[in-house]
Amino acid sequence: MKPPAEGQTVEGAVADYQTQRKNHVEFSAKLSELLAELLRQEPIEYQAIEQRAKTVESLRDKLTRPAKRYENGLSDITDLSGLRIITYTLSEATGTCALVQREFKIIPQHSVDKGALLAPAEFGYRFRHYVAELGATRFELAEWKRFSGLRFEIQIRTVLEHAWAAIDHALRYKREADVPREQKRVLFRLSALLELADENFDSLKRGQTLLSQDAENRIDNRDDTLELNIVTYAAYARTSIALQDLANLMYSAGFRRPEELDLPPSNDDSHAIAIAQLSGIRTISDLDGALNDEKSVALKYFTALARSPTSNRQAKSSGIS
Repeated sequence: MKPPAEGQTVEGAVADYQTQRKNHVEFSAKLSELLAELLRQEPIEYQAIEQRAKTVESLRDKLTRPAKRYENGLSDITDLSGLRIITYTLSEATGTCALVQREFKIIPQHSVDKGALLAPAEFGYRFRHYVAELGATRFELAEWKRFSGLRFEIQIRTVLEHAWAAIDHALRYKREADVPREQKRVLFRLSALLELADENFDSLKRGQTLLSQDAENRIDNRDDTLELNIVTYAAYARTSIALQDLANLMYSAGFRRPEELDLPPSNDDSHAIAIAQLSGIRTISDLDGALNDEKSVALKYFTALARSPTSNRQAKSSGIS
């Protein structure tokens, strides 16, 4: 970014930004793609990654606010490029924070955890806010060189924190002192409920992981009593020899592998469980036995289906991988 002259006027800073904004638009888009890939590699689940480059009108409004002084023009504005990562749980938000701190050069004086600043009896807007630059390793790459020196803002919040922020923005209460006395208690209760819900959702997600690990152990130990449900089926599918054998039967009969079809990922576990339960299958042991018993029938079926005119369509719609 070109440094402004000392005492740069608002219109001078706005004019400079008009010439630079395209670079910020491209920078924000490229950062969004990078973050999506980094989160996928962790892996960390997220609900959305939002991106934007500040509009010219928004910049002019910010520079003319009476409560703020931007003596160095554009150099004082840290959010010309901005991203927001919305996760499902607090643990995912924490993991995303660690990833951002590891991958980028954080500017500490402009970064803050709003939730950590709230007093125990205080309600308010909770999110994790970083101002950062590309690290030395990344901006040396040819594809990133033109963005060297640009700062960007990243906000990280859960879905429920995002909901609170949206409601808070709609109510226009920026400070506790702004809130009418009659509404303070309602807002305290709502804030507490959302925080409690966030913590409970996080606990549920961790509990699901523990249930999955327990299911894998019980499957390995041939536990005949393990109930068939969405968690135990997923654990079974990851390690099942019977399922893999059936998939191999499909491929030997002429079906194409999922990675060859360039299809979006899908999850048909609930459908598979419903069919199994309608067939009287109640445990993982029942399912494993049924799949092993029907291998010879399956080979004949898949061979006949592969030879039919609709085989390509059927193969693409198959949920077995």
